[in-house]
Amino acid sequence: MAPDAEPGETSTVHTVRAGTKKIRACLRLVRGSLDRIAFDKANTLFRDSAKSLRAYRDNEVISEVLAYLNETGATEFDAGEMDGLREILAASPLPTGCDDALATVRNNIQARRTALHLDSLKIKKSDLTKAMRRTYRRNRNAFANVVRDPSGINLHEWRKQIKVLEYQLHDLNTIWPKPMDGTEDDARHLAQILGHIQDISILRKRLKQVRPVPEGSPADRLLTAARRQRRKLRNDAIRLGHALYARSADDFATDVNRHWKAWRQTPPEQPLIQAGRGRTCKAPAPHLH
Repeated sequence: MAPDAEPGETSTVHTVRAGTKKIRACLRLVRGSLDRIAFDKANTLFRDSAKSLRAYRDNEVISEVLAYLNETGATEFDAGEMDGLREILAASPLPTGCDDALATVRNNIQARRTALHLDSLKIKKSDLTKAMRRTYRRNRNAFANVVRDPSGINLHEWRKQIKVLEYQLHDLNTIWPKPMDGTEDDARHLAQILGHIQDISILRKRLKQVRPVPEGSPADRLLTAARRQRRKLRNDAIRLGHALYARSADDFATDVNRHWKAWRQTPPEQPLIQAGRGRTCKAPAPHLH
């Protein structure tokens, strides 16, 4: 499996890492219905799988964030300057063994994928509500820490929490008639902004490893532009955060409960009936008087 991807494509490394995070978010959503030991083992497996691929993903981010900064107008480098920057930023030794790392992740997950018996899992409304309340509360706390101190560590923690919220809302919207899709869209937009901030942080860290950085050089101008764009994105994220976290965790859980009840009370879809010569169609809905 080749880890590299053409511009605009999603790499294997990125796909696998995103998948492990989505699974962890789903596990947290149903953890109240899982055996604690089984949950801990599965959570650790997928967490460590994502960590084992981090170095490979960071190298991909460098090229992506350069393109992002140029596309958004944050920087204005010509083709020669962009090529020079890529050469400088790729000067660090690239990690090797990506195919082996991906194969190890695949083998580890395949060896344990049946351990949870999720096909027979009985999910209680109280467990789901408790999980969503916990996720939303952690999000609000992470956001409060950023408002108090918008450090890189706090922004990174907030991004981790918002991704969990986004993925869990997506899971719920796949079984419900999309009652919370607006909240999911808000969480996804915020996660994208925080993702750009994290990518810029990786770029800045790599740039600071480059010595020397002459004043006025493309690398120096890139550092300045990265700081400016990060500050703008941070302000945008905080503004959106105030809107997303306007509710308390208890109020958010109440909304989850309300949607659960509405879903349970929705009449099942009308069965298919024969329409002749092997064709089928939905039975007409009864008239309400």
